[in-house]
Amino acid sequence: MRAVHVASAVAVVAGAAVAAIVVTRTGDERPRLVTFGHSIVAGIGNPARPWPPRVAERLAVPLENRGVGGAEAPDLARVVRAYRPRPGDVAVVQIGINDVLRHGLGGLPAFRAGLGDALSRLSRGLGSGRVACAFDAPIAAWRGTPFTGPSFDRGSDEALAAYRRVAREIADARGVRFVDLGEGWDLADVVDGLHPDERGTQAIADRLAPVVEDLLRAAVARSSAFSDPVR
Repeated sequence: MRAVHVASAVAVVAGAAVAAIVVTRTGDERPRLVTFGHSIVAGIGNPARPWPPRVAERLAVPLENRGVGGAEAPDLARVVRAYRPRPGDVAVVQIGINDVLRHGLGGLPAFRAGLGDALSRLSRGLGSGRVACAFDAPIAAWRGTPFTGPSFDRGSDEALAAYRRVAREIADARGVRFVDLGEGWDLADVVDGLHPDERGTQAIADRLAPVVEDLLRAAVARSSAFSDPVR
């Protein structure tokens, strides 16, 4: 039985230190799932277990969760810069809603630059077919739900649609698989207008599990190609 190490990775976002659990298995060179993003990835802000460990357990792969509570696209880029790819890694990024809520349409240039840098680095480091970008669901925080306040009051349906278009363009330009989590989303599946509840978190896991499975197949195929003797 391989050892499982659990550590706490702490990052500073908007002046606050927020911890995310990082799980790795030492001595294991199988493909590994590495996740990046905000509180929904990190498992901060709601009582439900986040989607990354659900997906990793379903597919029986090691997990490294680099999610950071409150992260925006520029924060994502900094986290990705600190990441050192391992042979067999596949990556899923979930980002967008904090950018929308905090900055509205005015935040699009920073979002484009941050997400573009992060996905460029991941696609170069991991190779074709091993990175996915999941854009957030329309969580309705600007519709009078409890998760409102002066720092999260610039969201709108127009801004969400614009960020989604930009995220898709960036992913497509880099050969990164794009996943729109808003498709089929139930706005009732949140606990505070922002963070998904148990059913919402499971819905995200169900949506992303087959995506990760495809990424893992690409990683295994690439590894086999490089390990085969030249004929």
